Amino acid sequence: MSEQPPNFTQQDRTKSQSTESQFQYDTGLLQSNPPAPPAQASGKSRTIALAAGIGATILATFLLLGAYLAGWFGSADDASTTSTSKTEKSNKEKETAQEEEQKPAEPTVAEKVASHYGTVLDNISTYDFLGGVEPQPGDEITGYDYTLSDITGDQIPELIIQTRAAMLTNVRVFSVNSDADGVIAPEESLQTGVAGAGGFRGSVSGTNDGSGLYYTVTWSGTGEVTTEKITIENGNLTHTVAAEFSLDHSQGRPEPQDIAANTIELEFWDVADRAPLKELATTNLQTIATPNDSENSSNDADRTNTKEAEAAELQKIIDGALASGAQVFEGTVRVLSYSEVLQLQGIADPNPGTDAGSQFAILVFDNATDVTGYNGDGQGTRTEKVKMLLLDSYEVSIYGSSDSVEQVNRWKVVNGKNVVVAGKQIVFPSDTRLPLGEPGITEATLLSK
Repeated sequence: MSEQPPNFTQQDRTKSQSTESQFQYDTGLLQSNPPAPPAQASGKSRTIALAAGIGATILATFLLLGAYLAGWFGSADDASTTSTSKTEKSNKEKETAQEEEQKPAEPTVAEKVASHYGTVLDNISTYDFLGGVEPQPGDEITGYDYTLSDITGDQIPELIIQTRAAMLTNVRVFSVNSDADGVIAPEESLQTGVAGAGGFRGSVSGTNDGSGLYYTVTWSGTGEVTTEKITIENGNLTHTVAAEFSLDHSQGRPEPQDIAANTIELEFWDVADRAPLKELATTNLQTIATPNDSENSSNDADRTNTKEAEAAELQKIIDGALASGAQVFEGTVRVLSYSEVLQLQGIADPNPGTDAGSQFAILVFDNATDVTGYNGDGQGTRTEKVKMLLLDSYEVSIYGSSDSVEQVNRWKVVNGKNVVVAGKQIVFPSDTRLPLGEPGITEATLLSK
């Protein structure tokens, strides 16, 4: 009897399809709208479906748990990284703050000025106060004193140093540049004190308004007084005549009241006493004042006009001297001792035995200049190129002295300055007097101030 194939009824097919659909539903492979689960299923089909569903659930759970743990650890790592970054940033900020605290503060203007002036005082012996000239007996430098006074109107005091000596002393002025980063040291010195002969007296005083330094020269023999206002321009001292008067008020030339009212006495301290500099360093000095463009232009115009007026006035004086038959010369005045003249000319002493007390006032030319003068023997005239002119002399020798020392001293007020002089009679020497071979001018007249 042959075996018949199973006879699946419609109901069996339906059950089989239901079981398959249930499996797909339980494993999540079915899409969003699965058919409703069958009301009945065989025991074997239900077991398979249940196992598949549990496996899928466990798998999904592990997947979700893995994703959660990965996210948690990732967040922890991010949080740890962020915390580390914040800590490092905080540490760097603290280190920067500590470095800023330890960094020395930028010095103030006052501290800069005081420091520069202290350096000048520390090296005071390296500065020339005598213009390269050997001091006369009684004028030897024995020490230095200083004071602080504004002479440029910028509210920053200048350093004014005066030598100590028994007779004549000398003053130099030091300042700072516009940034207070360097020292300005004009080479010119002002002669002060009292001359041993000739009646010369020189002194300096301050101004209430800080507009300059008054430099006053008095000739006790004549009572004539000249006061100049000294300030600094382009690194050099400038001289402006503030007053010319006579101590003899009967002549109707008293000291101008505005000069007296604006004058203040200067207090000097030994260079070893730095208390004034320490006090200066604590003051509230601002950056050195610089005039605005309009003020600067105005000041420049005023200075230009003043210089032009002074030049025009000097030219009139020169023209008058030339018209009178005088010769006019421009050069630098040097008041020198005997040995200094020898040194200036670079020669050996042609007059052994001449006393060291001799003094000479000489006009030194920048370049060799044509001069016409009489021959020393009185026989005619000649014209030669010369390097200098003798203005006045006080010569001491074994035969006595010649002329008056006062004649030489009157040139000390312009010692080291460029001036214009005039004289009608020029004489070339016929002997070995100094300066050797150079002519002298009789009754020289100072034309410029």
